[in-house]
Amino acid sequence: MVQILKINPLQPDSTVIQRARKMIIDCKLVVFPTDTVYGLAADPFNENAVMNLINAKKRSIEKGLPILVGTLEIAMGLVEFSPLAMSVASQFWPGALTLVLPLKKSMLNQVTGNRKTLGIRVPNHEVARQLAEIPIIGTSANISGQKSPITAEEALKQLGDSVELVLDCGPTMEGLPSTVLDLSGENPQLLREGTIKFAQLEPFFTPIS
Repeated sequence: MVQILKINPLQPDSTVIQRARKMIIDCKLVVFPTDTVYGLAADPFNENAVMNLINAKKRSIEKGLPILVGTLEIAMGLVEFSPLAMSVASQFWPGALTLVLPLKKSMLNQVTGNRKTLGIRVPNHEVARQLAEIPIIGTSANISGQKSPITAEEALKQLGDSVELVLDCGPTMEGLPSTVLDLSGENPQLLREGTIKFAQLEPFFTPIS
């Protein structure tokens, strides 16, 4: 049976955060609020957990999965930052910008989508950031291709009993997914425009594809 726990978005109960982290480490799926939409968390280093998440979302294994971390320093242990990437991260993190960067640490193929890159961000939400003091998969808590949920109820309606725990803090602020920017190659590529608009990124590079 799915457990639903209310949580304060500004001052999360540390015991609730610790409980959620333990469930993630124990190969369980957890729904949680972020600065964009409700997310679905799993342990990115546990193949069974990753496959549970992929199956719950009915997501293609080739797509790869985004990672949330609590700090820039944690991100630096997983991916390589160019001077440009560091500049962009310093400006927009914590925030709704996912950066695709070259891997520094080996990750499961199901997480990377068999690529040598990783999508990663530091969320601007206290619950998500505290939960991600250990790296977590932080994908939207929906069936792939369906509407991203802005409430815990919407997430549960789609995912049902495939999740073990739901952290509920009411509706999320934005309702749009994060913007995704690929800085892994020579030319920056805007893969998805979301909460952060293209115009906000333009000052960092011209042109952008």
